[in-house]
Amino acid sequence: MFIIRAAIALYCMLLQVEANFSVGIRINRFYTSWNWCILCLYFIVAARESWKLMRANGGAAAESLVSRNGQLAVVLFHICTTMAMYIDTITWVALVPMLTTQNKDAEAAARFAGIFYSFRSYNQHGVNLLFMLLDYSLNRIPYFPHMLGYIQLLSCAFGVWANIFYLIFDVWLYPFLDTSKPWAWEAYTALFVSHWLFFLLFHVLMKVKQYLEKGALVKKAA
Repeated sequence: MFIIRAAIALYCMLLQVEANFSVGIRINRFYTSWNWCILCLYFIVAARESWKLMRANGGAAAESLVSRNGQLAVVLFHICTTMAMYIDTITWVALVPMLTTQNKDAEAAARFAGIFYSFRSYNQHGVNLLFMLLDYSLNRIPYFPHMLGYIQLLSCAFGVWANIFYLIFDVWLYPFLDTSKPWAWEAYTALFVSHWLFFLLFHVLMKVKQYLEKGALVKKAA
């Protein structure tokens, strides 16, 4: 796990550095960038924990290390797995159509198409989920329902940031955040509730994993 997590952490960091050099630091104002940075942090922390556990060679010492230093990794795992599903779905189902095929400005539509259908975008809106599903399939991190609170804090923090950004620059970061639209209340409610739905999906995935692991143990014991 250490090698896999360290490799993913390095890859994610390099892509983030490339994005900042190519586009500029302004790219970090978007929700996708926020979550990509959190993804980087998760794999850094998780790789560090894997290294410590590997050196401890399991046993009581390893358990002590996990209980003392692994809490952040557990929180980030819940956030990153849920948000990878959320970001990818919202991007391809809602955001891309709004800014490309449904965009009345042909020039802007072509510009956004170039942004979304690019190597960086495919990583941030697709490969991110593959990374988390790979980690999910290999790790033994337990599931905690109360971690939903951290995800909601993240969504609320970005909502506050998006409105502050609008007050300063008079531009909405995403078209569905425009509070002047008659459907703004429904949009904000849907975005908030959808975090719950994707966490529920994450809950189902964890239950499936626990069921399969339990079945494997029963077969091994038999």
